Amino acid sequence: MLNPQGRVLYDLLLYKIDALFKEESSILIECDNVIREDLVNILKKYKLRKKISISLFDDFSVWGVIPKVVQTQAEDSSKDFDYTNDQNLFFLSHDPRINSFGYRLIYPSNLDATNFLENCELTKDAYDNRCLELGVSEGVRDLPPNNCFPLEANLVFLNGVSFSKGCYVGQELTARTHHTGVIRKRLMPLVARFDDETKELKAEQQPTAIFSETSKKECGKVRNWKGQRGLGLLRLAECLLAEKDSLILRGKNGDNLGKVETSIPYWWPKEDDEIIKQILNKIENK
Repeated sequence: MLNPQGRVLYDLLLYKIDALFKEESSILIECDNVIREDLVNILKKYKLRKKISISLFDDFSVWGVIPKVVQTQAEDSSKDFDYTNDQNLFFLSHDPRINSFGYRLIYPSNLDATNFLENCELTKDAYDNRCLELGVSEGVRDLPPNNCFPLEANLVFLNGVSFSKGCYVGQELTARTHHTGVIRKRLMPLVARFDDETKELKAEQQPTAIFSETSKKECGKVRNWKGQRGLGLLRLAECLLAEKDSLILRGKNGDNLGKVETSIPYWWPKEDDEIIKQILNKIENK
């Protein structure tokens, strides 16, 4: 969902589930928990005279289900998935963003999904680590409302933006940026390269920026960080063409926290983006 200036308001996942209610058509919307009430207010403003009802539900919780059989980043997570007690299963759907990201499970909030799912990772830590490993953004921390653009957040690669569905709020700037092909900053995965491989940053050491020793200036902002991985909005060319070990994590006081690396995630359609193709050609010719 975008604002009129083409900036991201909220990232949402929609599920069309008619069996839940008596009405002919019902849609569940998954969103960051902290913006639920704001989202309802916005939707009510846009419904105009349509005879629809919009309300919050606490009856269900959402689980990110990652099959343990997925050994590599690019492997399709639709393989070998077991559940032992499907009578309480409400709705299980392949995550619509990328194949290797697992499933979304909508399950009664008064029940524990770990009791019937097997061969899966169901902890919050496992899910957060998978997001950072693959460079997948979600929620207001990764996508601060009114402060980021959908193409910089790779949402077009995650089935979050359409260029064929017609008009929508914020479409004009989004379409123009897409067709010019000039997207110089993108959200990218970050991996720390500390001398001590077991080192993890403390809460007061959370990084805020990426500094390039090659250009002697800041080349990115850190949006999320956990353990030794993070997600940052980086200048593509500057970070990918930087000399090895020249990218530095910096804290909010400008202190150096250690070296960091980034790379293009496997799921980006590299041949469809002119900037990415140019950078890859330069890397090959170095």
